[in-house]
Amino acid sequence: MNTIFVYGILKTGDAPVAYVRADIYDLGGFPACIRVGMDHSGWVRGEMLSVTDEELERFDRIEGTPTFYRRIRVDIYDDDKTTVLENGWIYEYVNATSLREDMRCGEQWTRRSTRG
Repeated sequence: MNTIFVYGILKTGDAPVAYVRADIYDLGGFPACIRVGMDHSGWVRGEMLSVTDEELERFDRIEGTPTFYRRIRVDIYDDDKTTVLENGWIYEYVNATSLREDMRCGEQWTRRSTRG
């Protein structure tokens, strides 16, 4: 099994809440996450999932790996942001230079309605 941190459309609503050190940006219909360590200092709230190798490969296809997102390892923290629960996978946005400060979401991305 593989541990993965999800923060956008892959969230189930049923998995344990967890955090990673990163920044999250709103690209309109989907989020972009960039790790701390590249001059980012935030926390991103999401879920920690346990998935099979086959599910991880399917997620790679959904996320457009490696063209749009890259899958990298990060420490995943508990709800108090004090204890590392696992070192697992996360999908990090590849085109970080296209992100602007006004696109930053805080700790959590919420899907916006596209209807007018």
